[in-house]
Amino acid sequence: MLFAHFLEKKADSKILFLAPTKPLVDQHFESVQKYLHASIVSITGTIPPKKRNKLMEDNQIIIATPQTIANDLPTLNVNFDLIIFDEAHKAQGLYAYTVIAKRYAKSLKVGLTASPGTKRSEVKEVMSNLGIENLEVKNENDNDVSSYVQETKTYWVKVQLPEQLQEVNKLLNEFINEKAQQLRSMGYALRHGFTQMELLNMQKRIFLELQQKNPLAYRGISTVAAMLKVNHAVTLMETQGVNALKIYFDKLDQEKEDGKSKAAKTIFNDDRIKKAKYILDGLDLMDIEHPKIRKLEDLILQELNKNPNQKIIVFNHYRDSVTYLEATLNKNPLISAKRFVGQASKNNDKGLNQKEQKQIIDDFKEGKYNVLIASSVAEEGLDIPQVDTIFFYEPVPSDIRTIQRKGRTGRFNTGQIFILITSNTRDEMFQWSAEKKEKTMHETLQKLSHKGTLTDKIKKIASVEDNEIVKEKEKPIIVKQHLISEIVTEAINEIQQENLESKKNNPDKITIIVDTRERNSLAANELKKKDCLTIEKQLGVGDYQVGEDTIIERKSVNDFVNSILDGRLFSQAIKLTSFEKALLIVEGNFENAFEERNINKQAIHGAMFSIMLEFKIPILFALDGFETCELVYELAKREQFKKDRPTSFRKVHKSDNLHINQRNIMEGIPFVGATLAERLIKEYGSIRLFANTSLERLEKIDKIGEKKAKIIFDVLNKTDEEKNKEKKED
Repeated sequence: MLFAHFLEKKADSKILFLAPTKPLVDQHFESVQKYLHASIVSITGTIPPKKRNKLMEDNQIIIATPQTIANDLPTLNVNFDLIIFDEAHKAQGLYAYTVIAKRYAKSLKVGLTASPGTKRSEVKEVMSNLGIENLEVKNENDNDVSSYVQETKTYWVKVQLPEQLQEVNKLLNEFINEKAQQLRSMGYALRHGFTQMELLNMQKRIFLELQQKNPLAYRGISTVAAMLKVNHAVTLMETQGVNALKIYFDKLDQEKEDGKSKAAKTIFNDDRIKKAKYILDGLDLMDIEHPKIRKLEDLILQELNKNPNQKIIVFNHYRDSVTYLEATLNKNPLISAKRFVGQASKNNDKGLNQKEQKQIIDDFKEGKYNVLIASSVAEEGLDIPQVDTIFFYEPVPSDIRTIQRKGRTGRFNTGQIFILITSNTRDEMFQWSAEKKEKTMHETLQKLSHKGTLTDKIKKIASVEDNEIVKEKEKPIIVKQHLISEIVTEAINEIQQENLESKKNNPDKITIIVDTRERNSLAANELKKKDCLTIEKQLGVGDYQVGEDTIIERKSVNDFVNSILDGRLFSQAIKLTSFEKALLIVEGNFENAFEERNINKQAIHGAMFSIMLEFKIPILFALDGFETCELVYELAKREQFKKDRPTSFRKVHKSDNLHINQRNIMEGIPFVGATLAERLIKEYGSIRLFANTSLERLEKIDKIGEKKAKIIFDVLNKTDEEKNKEKKED
């Protein structure tokens, strides 16, 4: 309808419709051709580059993969009036959507997605990358949508792990827990019940320490690598079964034999892992598998018994499991299953090219297969009409993937979804995580959109008269968005300008910059009652800036502990060191945190020592926000009004000895330590002779070099006025 509108208003309109895969491009091409009388072409990487430009020039509607268009941008001479980004949530990082949107900044752009992201920042990033300002949210209850929505029922089907598999699981978890204890003894704390993401964050943190030559980090990085591998094995055991775990162990075994992985060697030298492998071999011989497989087969037969012409999709996250399920289900004569995976080939698992993928979809539509067993490649966008039933072989802890999977059914007829969950395993955690993220996503979208309370917001912010509000209601949403943006921006600018003017008029007033995310804290509110000027600003680093080179980070005890456990603290510490002086204030009662969370004190202390000794960031403790406020205020006062008093940066050894006094002076020169000071005194004999040395000679002194020599020369020979003049000339 939008295309038709554009072509009606402007007959020579150029429209670009982008979709992330060739099968999707083919589907959109067929749909647009069916409903519109216009010159339409589909363009993918299969068409030679020389032909593509001409095809785009000669046609009005171009339906293409973004990678193809991005590759052609340097030679593309076509301008587009309208660009549609299908599956718009992909517009992150350096994805082709971002590059194309930047090139066609002046074109009207529309993004379509059922899953834009959970966090406000994620949604905003997509909108920013596409150059889209306005958000329109539609759900199944909207008047213009509800009549097209088919009913979809969801069933959660729980199974129990048999005792033999529970025993394997127990052995794997014992290995992980022991390695976690070893990490704690090295000062790397992980909370019990950690996730793969937590381990990856820990790995990043230890890698940073590895670069700083921390000897413990070498042991730590190897330990985390072994934990990551066995943690993945646990996930396979709980969510997939014996076959998937055996294949994974075989891959690890090969890595060990090839000498590619020290972690694999550590794993297979462990008696518990050896025992787990022995049990797995026995289960294989006894034909004992994960109960999900039998449950899946029973449910598929149950549905086919109701309707033999049903179309069913089974989603599985793991390629090895997809292949195994295809072979297992096809043993039943009533089931005709076909695997549907991506193009990449992995070991002996051959991928499907786009032509093969399209053929499988066509065969599935025509009823050649009644069950499609698909990896994540089928989650997004594929329009397979009349899919009656969807199976999640495992829940996925992603709101985007969950929504995309569910969207494959209930399009034209009533649909149903079965989610297989292994009780008391990560399946339950993943399911809970996906539901929570999806709920958060809907809440975020409602906040970012302007339904319901928009008029009230305009009234409140702009004090617009009632008759103007009525007129405003009749205008499109884009006008409302711009109005609010302008009003809010103007208000913020006015406040900031007032603060800056106030600072100019009150140069003797203490000024503290408070990060916008900190504005609602008790400490920030208490600072407003003090005799000081507070300016709210988004700080890239820290929470309170109290001097030109002085920053303060405030953390509650819980946040402090969490940031140690997930590795955030050390990446934040690195950022804080960009300031000459940084301070960390930990707010709250530490003892309560230790008691409530059963945390190893030594691990926390180890992290604190690292922050103080390695990153040179002092840590202060405050009982509450009132005390934090006092600390921030006092430090700001010290930094801004006690600078007339010289600060001693080093301890000077007072003596009557000439050599010691010469060394005291030498060591006060930048970059000159005790050893170099001794060598310079021996070479020059006196301070005067050294002070009169030339820049060229300074540059030739071992351990100094060109950069340091220039700084030392300036310290010995130049005044502030001369240096400032030099800077201006530069």
